[in-house]
Amino acid sequence: MTGNASTNPVPTALTKVRYHTRLVGLTTRHCASALFASMLVITTTPTAEASCTDSGLARTCNGDLNSTQLFEHLNEQTVNTYTLIYEALTNSSFTTNQSSNPIIHFLASGANGSGSGSSGHESPTQKFTFNADRTVDNFTLQSNHGPNIEITQTGGSGTGGSENGPGLGERTGGNGGTGGGGGETEIAIYNATITANPGKALLITASGGNGGHGGEGYSTGEDILNGSKDARGGTGGSGGGGGSSTLTLDSVSVTNGDNGDFPVLTLTHTGGKGGSGGLGKSADYTGQGGSAGPGGSGGNVNVTLNEKVTITGKNATGFQIDASGGNGGAGGEGENTLTGTARGSSGGTGGRGGNITLSGSENTDLTVTANGSGALVFHTFAGSGGTGGYATGGGDSYGGDGGPGGTGGTISVNMGASILNLSTTNDTAQ
Repeated sequence: MTGNASTNPVPTALTKVRYHTRLVGLTTRHCASALFASMLVITTTPTAEASCTDSGLARTCNGDLNSTQLFEHLNEQTVNTYTLIYEALTNSSFTTNQSSNPIIHFLASGANGSGSGSSGHESPTQKFTFNADRTVDNFTLQSNHGPNIEITQTGGSGTGGSENGPGLGERTGGNGGTGGGGGETEIAIYNATITANPGKALLITASGGNGGHGGEGYSTGEDILNGSKDARGGTGGSGGGGGSSTLTLDSVSVTNGDNGDFPVLTLTHTGGKGGSGGLGKSADYTGQGGSAGPGGSGGNVNVTLNEKVTITGKNATGFQIDASGGNGGAGGEGENTLTGTARGSSGGTGGRGGNITLSGSENTDLTVTANGSGALVFHTFAGSGGTGGYATGGGDSYGGDGGPGGTGGTISVNMGASILNLSTTNDTAQ
């Protein structure tokens, strides 16, 4: 299996202490009476813990879930699909007081580019299912710091373009590498109560990698043999897309317990930032900044709710989804060291916001309660355009225009004949 898959060490065996009393018969040579002596007998019984088995790139865990779990596949260069399933659980609850680790953390990332102008790699696909066979009618996961379940995906960043110069003749910097995509995520949770007190009970994030910057092109003068003389910076790489996710909640309750400050259920998809254009620097001719890379798209989010689903935020947003395009890169700077022309390039275009879809069936009963904040807060943000490149020099100088912002995505709520109850206090957002 590529990458690392690890769990915390096996918990220390549970120690049981039992007291036995036995009669010790003493002869008349020692004592005329009988005495009772207590004897301490200590036995140990290993605590059952979740046993995980691997089959190819799939891992299935069953038994007792009684320790935090980390499954990671980092810096991958191939878009593998990793599957993690919890089923046939033999306990019905798990509580942790750890302040830094989620109860279950499923983590993947694509490798960064290697070498000048190399593209970052897309994050592997992750598929996660909890209580898949519904062996436990209602499994309770509680963290006193949160998050309880965290699914994280990150695309690798592109590397910067190579420099070209200083030297005579036309010089153009190398292009930056493209950022890798955030990958795909599929999550399904059945018959569970997830409580974080405080914190985010369920957190899903996917981020595209940033594009690499364009390399510098630097011409110190005309190449008399071929007449070339201008300098141009390399083009910045495009930001990677924010990936896509599909979340299914079936008979699930999600709450932040008694404390807020964070959205209880959060999905965040963000496109990578476009790479900046490279510097174009010329001694006495035209120094043209390189073009900026566009921001990556925000990625699409699809949420399906079945049966009774309850989301409760105390002093916090109940359910928040953000699908944001990445910002465009900055335009490359143009520079002329004598009396020639300098031109900055325009900023990169902002990435498109992702599409968000919330769906339910005729059997869905959704209740979202938020005390002091919004019940459902869905955002699809367009990325900002990049800044225009500067132009400096002794001759004519023309700065670049700022890049255009991206467009927002769509938000669709298709609940059919479902029951939908939204409740907020001290806030009008629904």
